[in-house]
Amino acid sequence: MNPNRKIRFVAIDCETANRHDIICQIGIAVVYEGSDDIEVIERLVNPPLDEDFEPQNVSIHHITREQTQNEPFFDSVWADLLPYLEGQEIWAHNAKGAEIRYLRKNFARYKDATAGINIENIKCTCALYGGRSVPALCIAFGMGYDSATHHSAGYDAKCCAMFLLNYLNGKQPNYNLAESFHSSKRQHPWAEKEIPKELCRRDWSKANINSPFFNREVVITGQLSEPRANIARKIQIEGGINNKDIIQQRTDFLIVGANGGTKKLEDAERVNNSESRKNNPIKFLYQEDLNRIFSGYGDEYKAVKAGLEDKDPTHPLYERIVYIFGKWKYTSQLKKELKNVGAEVASSLTKYVTYILLGEDPSTDELEEIQKLRFNGFNACILRSYDVQALLHQSDFFNREEKMDWQRYIMPIILTKKLDFSFEHYMHFHVSFKGLENIIAQKELFFGKGFKSNPEHFYQITGNLGAFGNWVLSKEVDICVLSNSTLEKLKEGVKDETIKYIEKTYNEGDSDQFLYTFMSEQDVLDYCKFRCETYGDEVTMRLYKKYLNIN
Repeated sequence: MNPNRKIRFVAIDCETANRHDIICQIGIAVVYEGSDDIEVIERLVNPPLDEDFEPQNVSIHHITREQTQNEPFFDSVWADLLPYLEGQEIWAHNAKGAEIRYLRKNFARYKDATAGINIENIKCTCALYGGRSVPALCIAFGMGYDSATHHSAGYDAKCCAMFLLNYLNGKQPNYNLAESFHSSKRQHPWAEKEIPKELCRRDWSKANINSPFFNREVVITGQLSEPRANIARKIQIEGGINNKDIIQQRTDFLIVGANGGTKKLEDAERVNNSESRKNNPIKFLYQEDLNRIFSGYGDEYKAVKAGLEDKDPTHPLYERIVYIFGKWKYTSQLKKELKNVGAEVASSLTKYVTYILLGEDPSTDELEEIQKLRFNGFNACILRSYDVQALLHQSDFFNREEKMDWQRYIMPIILTKKLDFSFEHYMHFHVSFKGLENIIAQKELFFGKGFKSNPEHFYQITGNLGAFGNWVLSKEVDICVLSNSTLEKLKEGVKDETIKYIEKTYNEGDSDQFLYTFMSEQDVLDYCKFRCETYGDEVTMRLYKKYLNIN
């Protein structure tokens, strides 16, 4: 370092050994006043011995434990670089997504190390150029690109410094040069701007509640390493909610690809500068961040949902979806109070609703909606007025020692499909013969167990009536035929092997709606007798009598 020269700014880059963001290399690029010359300093860092190098990280930067084992630890390397950094303007490419987080994690690990700078103030060149990657910008500026040294901390720090110098000197990148290299429309004709509407809906059927995307609103801009619709689908599977167009106060993540929209970046910064989001800003994610999240390394990206910053996460209604039924004295005030404890008020009753708030005089239609949800196997917790008041004004109902009463109200954030089949279910989904109308003709029937000792005669009766038999509850089945003995037990609340099989098949299947229909053994026999007597079908009547042992 030349003490006679004043530093204009410093660029920094870090490489990490593993998913815990343990630094294994630091590079800085120093630019002095009055010159565009760049001094590069690159140092290997020896990670703590209890931190392993992970293959995914090594495949990116090719640094191994053997290369670092005789190098100093982070605190010593940082102390050596600090004279270049103290009091300076510091830049990094993807500062928020990488360097700030890395340094924060390592200073937490090395508590005796002196930061000497406010690492949260590191500025980002990536944001200056719409989220474009280091290789794409190198090509766009005609700097060339060395794939062998990219992800060497010194090389990347120097690139960052050159990007900033170009920006300060008014030099514009030619993105057409980069099209053939990275995320270009010619190379990737699938890099469409629109995300299909079906990928912008909430879908928690396979959601990972531990994902940073779960129940978080995400906006994507720019071109990534695969079709934007593919990324949106992955986010939806993780439980995220894609918003394809608009940055809003409730947006949690902005995913920035190459050629990202300037307006979305500006809108995100404007939201982040608002009073309500200063302490919980929209998080910027880039391709490398997505790779980590989808590879299972997403813990460090988890964040409090927008609007929930000051809410109590232990409250039973925190981040739960509720739906309001019946009459409430002050519905608008109720919605406000629910929001104040972190609940989301749904506009319709779906399987994602955890709590149903049931007020006075619910209509018949409202009660039928609740019953339908229960019949589909989703047993939302029903809260009456007293319960709601207790949860929203707990200080009036519980003292400190009694707060364990909350436990009886706590429900999972996602309801597991758990059908509890009852005789009420059977009656609700029961279908009947009407007169001589043969409703089983050309239908696939599922036969449960518990029929009389000669069930083959019963199966042949249904065959004579034009039906097809099946002993597996497949998607092709139209009607389930339950034996009289199965139904007699079910009336008493006893589930035999057939009922348990129906429950298990539905609960483990993909369907979210219980669509099976039922009839009883007796329904078939009564229709058979009536039909045979009306049309003089002696063949089927003989089968009927054999089945019932009638002489």
